[in-house]
Amino acid sequence: MALLDRLLGRSPSSPPEPGGLAFEELYPRHRPTGLDVASYAPVRTIAASTSSQVLAAANPVRDSLVIVNDSASAILYVAFEPVASTSGYVAKVGPGASFVAQEPGVWKGVVAGVWDAAVGAARITETS
Repeated sequence: MALLDRLLGRSPSSPPEPGGLAFEELYPRHRPTGLDVASYAPVRTIAASTSSQVLAAANPVRDSLVIVNDSASAILYVAFEPVASTSGYVAKVGPGASFVAQEPGVWKGVVAGVWDAAVGAARITETS
């Protein structure tokens, strides 16, 4: 008899998998009430450019911001202002690297970025 069935005092709903738990125990159909599952905004993509781009608009309720430099060779320079440059930035994000800002103290204003070569893109996820 499967562990969940024994705990609930019922007959097994399916035989246990060899060497493990029954499928229903691993993947229950219903989540218990009161369980809060975080949801995330869809990932936005911004093409790489040697001109400054706004990566994220100002958001007074921002909880976190994740920026992934999805370029194989270009460096992304991130600035906490409307315009970024390769000499004025707060983060230098290498190829394939990520920049994460989260509470407490996440920047809630405009975030801009610029690459040293127009190769790749930025993948941005923001939660509020």
